[in-house]
Amino acid sequence: VWAETKQQAERAREMLEIVTEVANVAENEIGFIIGKGGRQINELEKLSGCRITKERDSPVISIAGVRGNVNKAKALLQYTLETLREQREKERVISELTGELRNLGLPYDPFQGEGYGLRFGGVQNRGAAARGMR
Repeated sequence: VWAETKQQAERAREMLEIVTEVANVAENEIGFIIGKGGRQINELEKLSGCRITKERDSPVISIAGVRGNVNKAKALLQYTLETLREQREKERVISELTGELRNLGLPYDPFQGEGYGLRFGGVQNRGAAARGMR
C-alpha cells in the first residue's frame, strides 16, 4: 500500500488487508459463543463484518476479514466471554449466599415472585418504606 504518510498507509492496510486470526476459547464457553441455533456467532459476524468459525474438534475460533474488522471481532469476542464469566461468577456467589441463608434456617429464594427486595418465607421485604420508615 502506497500513501503519503505511514499513518495513511496503516489505515489503508486495515481497510484492505484480509487476515485470519485465531482465538482459543475454553471448551465450556464454546456453546455460549455459538449460541442457540448459531444466533450468538451470527450476531458477532454481523457486528464485526468478519467470518467467525469454530474449528472442528477444537476450542479454536477462526476470525477472517479485513484487519480492522478482525480487531473488532476479537474485541466483541472478548466482551462476550467476559460477560459470560461475570454472569457465572454472580450465579456462583448468589448460590453460596443462598446456601448460607438456608443453613441459618431462612427459607430464602432469590428468584421467587415479582417486585424488588428480598423474600424470606414468602414475605417480601420492601425496605424501609415497607416498615413505615422514611
